[in-house]
Amino acid sequence: MGAALDLDVLSLLEAAEASAQLCAPVSWVPRDIVPTERQQEFLDSTEFDVLYGGAAGGGKTIGMMMAALQYVDVPGYSALLLRESFPELAQEGGLMDVAADWLTPTAATWNDRDHRWTFPSGARIQFGYIRNMTDARRYWGGEYHFLGADELTNINWRAYIKVRSRVRKRKGGPLDAVRLRVRSCTNPGGPSHQEVAEHYGINEDGTQDIEAAWNPDRDEIRRFIPSGLDDNPHLDAEEYRKALAELDSVTRDQLEHGRWVQDLNGLVLPITRDNLVKQPIDGLTYGLGIDLGSSESVKSTALVVVAWHPEIKDLVWVVHVGKHTGMTADEMADEIDDLSTRFGGFAFIVCDEGALGKGHARELRRRHVIPVRPAMKSDKLGYSRLLWDAATRGDLLLLRGAADDLREESKHLRFADNGKDMVGVNHAYDATLYAWREARAYAAQDPGQVAPPPGTTEAAQHWADQYKRKKSREIQAKQSKKWWKR
Repeated sequence: MGAALDLDVLSLLEAAEASAQLCAPVSWVPRDIVPTERQQEFLDSTEFDVLYGGAAGGGKTIGMMMAALQYVDVPGYSALLLRESFPELAQEGGLMDVAADWLTPTAATWNDRDHRWTFPSGARIQFGYIRNMTDARRYWGGEYHFLGADELTNINWRAYIKVRSRVRKRKGGPLDAVRLRVRSCTNPGGPSHQEVAEHYGINEDGTQDIEAAWNPDRDEIRRFIPSGLDDNPHLDAEEYRKALAELDSVTRDQLEHGRWVQDLNGLVLPITRDNLVKQPIDGLTYGLGIDLGSSESVKSTALVVVAWHPEIKDLVWVVHVGKHTGMTADEMADEIDDLSTRFGGFAFIVCDEGALGKGHARELRRRHVIPVRPAMKSDKLGYSRLLWDAATRGDLLLLRGAADDLREESKHLRFADNGKDMVGVNHAYDATLYAWREARAYAAQDPGQVAPPPGTTEAAQHWADQYKRKKSREIQAKQSKKWWKR
């Protein structure tokens, strides 16, 4: 009887011990993983929005995983970890790989279909990727208390901002103890380099401009925690430096020294913060460039307004960029009228009259009496090089917030390996090139050569005279050829 009683007591004690173990706080980070000083600073940050990174080798992925795990013992906690593509998430040493290494031996369970870890509390950490706005819609109905983006400069910025709006929570219950957090890690470079640098106020030398990083909506800074090779004692920094020494100078500056410089080589139109202005100066003259497309689903028609000052040589402002799906001639005429009223008239309106543009331009001239003339397209490559020079010199200025479509194109539009052909979407770029080229030529004219105000009878006659001279030159050139070459 006594032995049986002892066994019953032992069973009760074991059951109680097991229950206590289940209820006890669990550290989901392996005991041999000790945060570095920079990682601990990242984990202790109280600001809503924090970026961790700069140079390579600073322990960004480990820091991000530790931050995501901080509240997984709270029922209902939900975290979302993002990269640009699924292969990047799943690669060796990536977020999913680290999570699997840490969590497989624990009570957390993995759902392979949803790429999600679920914890005994019911908390969840989900992994996802985001390349474009379509991917962003996948998370639109979610509610996340932690959003982590690894290699943020490689993620589509507009799509990322869309997903950020899902960081929210309901009042009451266990989640009151959870701080909403947006955390990101990255190296300099990548398609969203410029946006990330502006958002966090990061200077080229890797320091932070506190004023530029201030978030007025939350009355706090968007915090930037720089890290580098020497901040990670677990890394063989000297060997890593030897590997980085084989890279080009720009990439090496980014990864070894954490300098926020961008590689502009190969870009058709390099736009940096130096090209952005908050407002143009007074006394400007305006012109309009148009590149026409026919798509009803893709914004392939672009209207770009440029400006220049008669007393300031070479400087051209881009003050409006609008992209539209396929427009009828009537719709385009209405848009031109609206823009003309807004900017006080145009000194010129040029349009790419190839293919669809020819018919539209003819309709604009005949039915709407809008003095549109053909854009100059000869030696496009040469003028593209000149526009590249103007952008890098700071002679091309973009009005902040008014030229986002051009900025978006400029990040991806590149010269092909042959150095001549362009790869990428170029509707806003082409309209800008036509308008900029015309503005430069127009600004070089003597005052007596300036065309009459647009919309007047004199302007229409001025355009007609120019068009006749152009056609006359074309006919003469054709007649001068041998008859078998005509």
